[in-house]
Amino acid sequence: MHHFKYLVVLLFGLAACKSAQKASLENQGENTTENVSMENNTYPKVIIDMKRFSEESDPFTLKSHEINGDTLSLVVSYSGGCQEHSFDLIGNGSYAKSLPPQSRLRLIHNGNNDNCRSLIEANLKFNVKELRYPGTDVLVIFVEGSDERIMYRY
Repeated sequence: MHHFKYLVVLLFGLAACKSAQKASLENQGENTTENVSMENNTYPKVIIDMKRFSEESDPFTLKSHEINGDTLSLVVSYSGGCQEHSFDLIGNGSYAKSLPPQSRLRLIHNGNNDNCRSLIEANLKFNVKELRYPGTDVLVIFVEGSDERIMYRY
């Protein structure tokens, strides 16, 4: 009977972690999926901040990227499931002098000290219109964690 109580407590703990994970993913879905129209692009903007560009980030893996209009989609995976996680896309405001110009960005992950170990995958979307370089209609974007070039045409 004594072991049964521990089993019940363990099961409730796992259920709470799964519920938090589901709620977190649902919240991410509200902020990062097609719920926002492309015409009214209200996705989070790239943050241009030299100080934040060197900010520490919690671990994540950048799995893929895609650009459609002014929207940059980044598919990431990370460990968690019990806390809400947030991501900011940071630029330092400088451009490489090349044709076309180039900009480097960092994705900063805040896992809110989440100790759960579920593997979460999220599709993050950001408005990159602020990155447009005057006098050209193409910008090459590099996101830290990937060596691939993202051709942003505007």
